[in-house]
Amino acid sequence: MLRARYSFLSSSKVLEAEVENLQLDGEIKPNTNLSEVRLRRSSVVLMQNVTVKKLKAMIEKEHKFPPGSIDIVSNLYGITHENDEKLDTTNVLQVVRHPNARIIPAHLSTTLPDITYPGETEPRALLSCGHAMAADTLYQNITVQLKSGKSVLKCFSCKKEWNFQDTSEKAQMSLDEKLFWGMKVSLNSVGDECPKCGYYCQRIAGDNDRAVCMKCSKEGKIYEFCWKCKLSWKDNHKCLSKEAIQSMINNCETKTMPYSNIKDVPSIRVCPSCGALIQHLDMCKEMRCYH
Repeated sequence: MLRARYSFLSSSKVLEAEVENLQLDGEIKPNTNLSEVRLRRSSVVLMQNVTVKKLKAMIEKEHKFPPGSIDIVSNLYGITHENDEKLDTTNVLQVVRHPNARIIPAHLSTTLPDITYPGETEPRALLSCGHAMAADTLYQNITVQLKSGKSVLKCFSCKKEWNFQDTSEKAQMSLDEKLFWGMKVSLNSVGDECPKCGYYCQRIAGDNDRAVCMKCSKEGKIYEFCWKCKLSWKDNHKCLSKEAIQSMINNCETKTMPYSNIKDVPSIRVCPSCGALIQHLDMCKEMRCYH
């Protein structure tokens, strides 16, 4: 029997879920002690390397939730674990419960057509930018933006900014979802991409330029880099000289801006306010520094 311990983000209570008839990975090899196999199959175990898909099914069965009702997350790093990912069940899992349905109440609904699907028949919410969107579509739009590392939500059509509190209400988020995605907004505002793998990282502290990539560090030695110059962190690290920074800008990848005559624009710039190096990701000429 496999047992997993977990807690919903909106509650501090640690719960348990169990599943019987645990299947062993691989086939039973010759000369295997069958009594030992039976014991392993009948015992309650906390084990490593269980897929997220199996863990979610266990928890949903425990609460009689319909399939797809939950996600297993890491609130510390703002990560939603994928179904084929394997987790260590000796740790307490963090769970986000999704609502059974996202139904916009009458006082928030509008008759305007959905900006994404004009033929949408579900109730739509009127957003602060003046456009309308169904709750499910709005939720997906919010999560895509936050998963991509953005900390400021924007309408994909008019590019006007959305307030998270307002849009989370109109997307009919559960309390778990509000807590998780609200934390993701905060993490994104102090996060940046690892120069080695592109994974989103946070600084050790707000006043410390040393950052750690958890993904690269899983492969062995802890990988640390400088928040400003993006070089590997070393003891007594000092950022690049002005000449070295200029050389990096001169030799970095270039981009061509659409809808303009600007060509071969450096993809790395220096923030005029704080001096941090910023990588140009989107195709808009405007850049935002979060440092």
